[in-house]
Amino acid sequence: MLDKFVPRGEYELPQAVIGNRENACHRLYRNSWQFTTSFSAEAIEQDFGPVTQAAAERLRVIQSDPVMLKRHVIKLYHQSQHILEGRDEGSDTYHDQDVDEGQGENREDPVMIQLLRKDKLGILNATPKVQDYQRSRLQRAWKELAINGGHKHQSSRAVPSRELARGEVCIPGVPDGEVIIVTRSPIPSRDNIRKYVNNATVERLQNYRGCIWMNADDAAEYHQGDFDGDQMQWDLARDLPNIAQEVKWAGEPGDFKGIQQRPKQPYVTTDLSVYTEDRESLKQAAPIIRGSVLEGALGGEHNKVGLVANWIGRVQSAQPNEQDRLTHQSMEAFHTEKHDLLERLMGALQVEVDYGKSAERLEDIEEIGGETLIADAQDWTEAHPVPFFDHKKDPDLYKHVLLPDTGSGSAVEVLPRITNQAWAALPVGQKERRYFQAVLHSEEERAAALTHPLYPIIEESALAYKEQFNALVARNIKETLTAQESAKRIGAFYQHCDEFVAQGLGIEGLDAEGIEEVKDLFHLALWKVCHTSETHHDKRPLEPGGEIDEWSQRQPITFGPKPLQLHKQPGLTEVDVVTAPFGAKTESVKRYLDQNNVTYTAYQQAKAPMMDFVLAPSTPQSVIRYLENQHPDHRSVRFDGQVNRPADYDKWSIPRSRSGTGSLTYNVCVPQLLAAIERQQHLREGIQAMGLRHGDFKTQSPGTRANIVLRVGQFPHDHPDKSLAGQPCLMSNDKIVGAFPQNQKIPIVGTVFRSPELTLTANQQGTVNAVEGDVEQASIYVPIQSSRETEGFADNQTLASVKAVRAAKKSVRCGVPYQPVKAIEPPAKVKQTSRTRQSAQFSKPARTPARAKAEMQMD
Repeated sequence: MLDKFVPRGEYELPQAVIGNRENACHRLYRNSWQFTTSFSAEAIEQDFGPVTQAAAERLRVIQSDPVMLKRHVIKLYHQSQHILEGRDEGSDTYHDQDVDEGQGENREDPVMIQLLRKDKLGILNATPKVQDYQRSRLQRAWKELAINGGHKHQSSRAVPSRELARGEVCIPGVPDGEVIIVTRSPIPSRDNIRKYVNNATVERLQNYRGCIWMNADDAAEYHQGDFDGDQMQWDLARDLPNIAQEVKWAGEPGDFKGIQQRPKQPYVTTDLSVYTEDRESLKQAAPIIRGSVLEGALGGEHNKVGLVANWIGRVQSAQPNEQDRLTHQSMEAFHTEKHDLLERLMGALQVEVDYGKSAERLEDIEEIGGETLIADAQDWTEAHPVPFFDHKKDPDLYKHVLLPDTGSGSAVEVLPRITNQAWAALPVGQKERRYFQAVLHSEEERAAALTHPLYPIIEESALAYKEQFNALVARNIKETLTAQESAKRIGAFYQHCDEFVAQGLGIEGLDAEGIEEVKDLFHLALWKVCHTSETHHDKRPLEPGGEIDEWSQRQPITFGPKPLQLHKQPGLTEVDVVTAPFGAKTESVKRYLDQNNVTYTAYQQAKAPMMDFVLAPSTPQSVIRYLENQHPDHRSVRFDGQVNRPADYDKWSIPRSRSGTGSLTYNVCVPQLLAAIERQQHLREGIQAMGLRHGDFKTQSPGTRANIVLRVGQFPHDHPDKSLAGQPCLMSNDKIVGAFPQNQKIPIVGTVFRSPELTLTANQQGTVNAVEGDVEQASIYVPIQSSRETEGFADNQTLASVKAVRAAKKSVRCGVPYQPVKAIEPPAKVKQTSRTRQSAQFSKPARTPARAKAEMQMD
């Protein structure tokens, strides 16, 4: 039959690619904790420490700069695309395989990446959804640094060569005589990391790229390689001098028994005796003696590679406990047990690695005690815990908490310690969704929607769609789905949005223009309902006689040790806690602690209107004794109602409950979302700021100022008002003017623009508390590289434009003084003009030095 379709003969297949081409190229390969645990903490710190510290410092700068963070997120996405498509040979082979919820498999770019590109002004950059998306991408980079470090190994495909002696390798392009450290993932033990001498004398081998030539016996003995596409990681020994001293040469005896590949056991065994030389016999299927195709498919999906590798890491990183350190004999027993358990686990890892080729599993191997191996490893590591492995998959890692450094001296804790020193906690608060309800649609668009005869029905449908989404998310949580399973189910929900709109609103009979109009209205309504005020936040939740007030009066203040999840700390920590119900009792506890100069961190409970005051270890014993006598610890009264928190509490305490991000409206009606973003790339509505008491201009007198250059900045991350810490603010002359009100378009931090007229208004007490003004659209400059590039570079002599900023930078570099942003002046010093706001003109520029003028004329 085959001869009929493909006659025997020689064929040239110029377009065909046969074999594993992906590994047949040189590329960088991320380090792994398996490599790290194979060496001493001192060697890891000296060789991996500097590059990890430099990478961590870079991430710290990116994290604190909104413009750099936005560019970094887009860059990470493009890098992942290059890796997936095999276009970037120098890229790290590690990539995140997260699927964008709102798109199918054939998408061009995820919705959020499209949004970040189109939103050049950054009006949605401060929204909870965009903030969460960008932070989650940066969070992965922090986790990668802490777990695997900043070092990248070289990587090439292993190819056998009979021209190389044992202990030799040949990497084309590497000088003759170089010492090379070679390994292959997964790494069972340090015996699988070996040093070789590079032999560059065989000219034929130099003609190949992307490969590492090896002696076949070395590859099999030390790296379990059989040249079926094996990817070897390697480094020049001189690049890792301290680690190289601890690596054994190929040929040296190992610390563990050699790992030999076991014979493969097929998932399906068939009787081939039915086949004879008769061609007709080849048409029948061979009888199955053992197994089935289904069993083979299922068996290939279930393996314990990751599980066994983690147990090896735990055991390898374990340090002797207090009981082990009692005597010399107990220390010897610790090392013997550790060695024997590692040998058993290494034998199991080799079996599990071949899960796709062999039906044999670790439970089947008697010589390693496979039936009890996992249980034995678990029992032993419980007596010798390594917190690194308990917390490295924490979803809040480097978002709210750090990977622990217990000071045990284990190599696996070196990189987290270096990363933790550079990492800065992100602001605990964020602007709530309600602040952005009106920023994506103009006042005219909202007014036209409200007068549309179908809008009431459309808004009800949008609310129903949101409720269905919330029910789906709650069901996913209840069913404890994996992140991938949950994303798949939610993605299917997103893709049925058009069907929901068609069925709920009956648009089948409309023409194309009518359908698009309904979709635009549905998007506007959905944006509104997804950006409503959160129910758990109330300015006056403690009204006398209310549910929370009555409950608070019955709930006493309590004090005692409690296990709590603390900010920056993974897991639970037992601390001294004063717990008080919201209202007068919370305020009395705060007042007492403040008066006695007690250091504390306050946390709002998520499921009850209660405040936990976590006392610092430095709390005086007199305060501890007073609290123990006054407020003994006992069970609290249960609360079953809706938890609302006073708005002022966010200024000095950390909320446990997490607000939603409104992700639904970012993943459906995508064309309408992106079109709305493009329409709003302006500040024609002007600019407003409030809460001038938080800024540097609270003592200014009310009135109008002319031609003021303003900049979007940030409140300090250590601002005493936690609700403002790290949030955008309006600035002038690098001084804070005030905070942005609800529904104000907030350009990305660093944006500079000019206000022809800026008016400061006062309250009834005569105190300036708000500012508003027009924005000259031509003056808007959005920083390209960093939000700090606009600091001090735009004044009344120069428009805040790209040309002006470039010219200012050049004049500074050339030594010509350049004046900073003009400060807000009292009204008496501002020359009044009869021009209207719309026709307000800039004052005549001051005389500019000739050299600076020449620079300013350069493009």
